[in-house]
Amino acid sequence: MKSTKNTPKTSAKLNPKKPTKASQILAMKGTLAKNKKIAVQALLTLNRLQTESEKSLGVALKANGVGFSGYDAPILSSFALQLALRGSLSPKQMGVVHRILPRYASQLLKLQGKI
Repeated sequence: MKSTKNTPKTSAKLNPKKPTKASQILAMKGTLAKNKKIAVQALLTLNRLQTESEKSLGVALKANGVGFSGYDAPILSSFALQLALRGSLSPKQMGVVHRILPRYASQLLKLQGKI
């Protein structure tokens, strides 16, 4: 007689070790809030996504889901410009970057192809 096992026939099983989208976003938010190097790279990446006119004006002209939001564009664009010109931000400016950039965690993960 054959022994039969009660095994599910579905091949798609949940992988408990694979991080969820929410956990990836939460982890990225934490990284952006604390890691200076990653935050600076993210700031410059988001700035590159702005159109040339948005960069020069320091505003977000289109709600296209990439780059800075209209509210954050003036300050973050000025910080990106300062980084390009001087190569650094003051500790107070970095504090602002660490406070604002976690809002962009999802966008950055999408750019990396992780979510």
